[in-house]
Amino acid sequence: MTSKIKLLDEKLINQIAAGEVVERPASIVKELIENSIDANANQIVVEVDRSGEEKIRITDDGVGMSKEDAILCLERHATSKIATLEDLKNIKSMGFRGEALASIASVSKMKINTKRRGENVGTELFIDGGKLEYVKDKGIPEGTVLEIRELFFNTPARKKFLKSDNVEYQNILDVIINAALAYPEIAFKLIKDQRPIFDLPKARDLLMRIRAVLGKNISDDMIDVFYGGVNMKMTGFIGKPSIARASKNLQYFFVNNRPIKSHVLSYAVKQAYHSLIPKERNPVFVINFDLSPELVDVNVHPRKSEVKFKDEREIFRILTSASKKALEINILAPKFSYDQPSNFYQEKRPEGIAEQLNFNEVKERKHALVQSDQKNDQMAVASETKYNPVTEVSNEKSFLDEEIEVIGQFDDSFIICKKGENLVLIDQHAAHERVRFEMLKSEDESKEKVIQNLLTPISFELNHQDMDILNSNKAVFESIGVSIEHF
Repeated sequence: MTSKIKLLDEKLINQIAAGEVVERPASIVKELIENSIDANANQIVVEVDRSGEEKIRITDDGVGMSKEDAILCLERHATSKIATLEDLKNIKSMGFRGEALASIASVSKMKINTKRRGENVGTELFIDGGKLEYVKDKGIPEGTVLEIRELFFNTPARKKFLKSDNVEYQNILDVIINAALAYPEIAFKLIKDQRPIFDLPKARDLLMRIRAVLGKNISDDMIDVFYGGVNMKMTGFIGKPSIARASKNLQYFFVNNRPIKSHVLSYAVKQAYHSLIPKERNPVFVINFDLSPELVDVNVHPRKSEVKFKDEREIFRILTSASKKALEINILAPKFSYDQPSNFYQEKRPEGIAEQLNFNEVKERKHALVQSDQKNDQMAVASETKYNPVTEVSNEKSFLDEEIEVIGQFDDSFIICKKGENLVLIDQHAAHERVRFEMLKSEDESKEKVIQNLLTPISFELNHQDMDILNSNKAVFESIGVSIEHF
C-alpha cells in the first residue's frame, strides 16, 4: 500500500512558516529591526514604499555578516543566538529562532548587502521567492542593508488579507515607535514613499526619547516610576491623569527591552489610578521590566509579542504598587473634606427627603439659571439663536414637553425639573452638545456651513501616529468647516 504521508518541500515549509512570522509588512519591519539591534547598530533607517507592500529597506551600521554567514542566515533555524536548550532558557537577544529571513525570502524578492566590520569587501545576495539567485562580492559600507520587494508576489491569497495602505503603515509606525522607545540610545529614521517622516537622534535618556516620539504635551506630564529588586527592576514613566486617553494606543510595555502586549499588566497600572481617572479613560505609560531571563519565557508566541512570566501575580503587585506610589509622591491623590457642605446644600438640612429639597429656595434660582445657559450658548454658537436646554431637548422626546417645570440645578451639571409627580434630571452639557450636533448636522445636509475664522489660530502638537491620522482625514475636517495647516 502506498504511503499517504509525505515530507514537505523545503520551499513550502518556509512559506508555511511565513504565515506565522510574516503576517503583514509590519511583521517584516519588526523582525529586521530586531536583527539590526542584535547586530549592535547605532543607527537604523527604515524605508517603505506603498506601506511596505512594494518595498521595505532596512539599513543599519551594525557588525555586518561575512559571506558564509550571509548565505547561512537564509537557512531555517540557522542562528547565532542559541545552541543548547539551556540557551533557550536564558535568551537576552531580540531574535533567536533563526527562521525570519528564510520565511521572508520565501514570499518576496530579497536583496542583502552586508559587510562585516574590519573587512575590505562586502557581499551581495539576491533571493527570488526563496531561491538564491546569486552571491557576489561588493564594495559597500560596514553594516547591513536588507531590501524586500513585491511582498507576497507568489502567494496572492496572503496578499488579499492585507488592509489598506494607511492601516498597514500605522502598524509599521507602531513597530518603529516601540523600538525607538525601547532603545533610546539608537538613532532611528523613517522614510515613507521617499519622504522623511522623522529622524530621531540618539537620546540621552528615555524621557528625551518620549518627547521626540510622543510629543512635548505628553512628556511634560509624565511621572517617573521605579522598582528595584534582586532579580527584577522596573523603570519608566506613567502619565498624569490629565493626559489619560480614550484608547490604549499610548501604552508601551517592554520586558528586557522587548515590546509586548498584556491586558493584565495594563489593568495593573490602571488600578493604581483608582478614581483619579474615569473608568472609560486609560493611562499613558512607557514601562520596561528588566528581569532575569529564567523568570520569563519569550518563546510563547510566533511573533514574540507576548511573554509568560514565572510569577505574573508578583509582577501585577509590583506594577500597581510602584505606580500608586509614584502618583502619591506627586500629590495626585484626591483629597476629600467631609466638613464642607456640597455645592447643592448650602446649609445642613434636617433629615427627610421633603425637607432636604427646599423647592421654594431652588425655584428662586430658576430665572438666573436659564439666563446663564443662554449667555453661555451665545458665546459658543455663531448665531443669534439662544440656547434653552429644556425646550431644545423636549422637541425630540414626547416625555420632555412644555409641561416640564425647571426647579433648579445641581453641581453645575444637571438641570432638575418637575413633570407632574415625576422628578426629571437633564444633563445640561449633554443637552448642549446635542443641540450643537443637530446644528452641524443640519448645516451638512443643507451644504451651507457657518464658518467663523478664529482671531488667533489655535496651535497644538501631535505625535507621529496622530499626525498621520490627521493627514489621512483632512478632507473630513474641511468638509465640516475646520481648516488645519501644518506649522
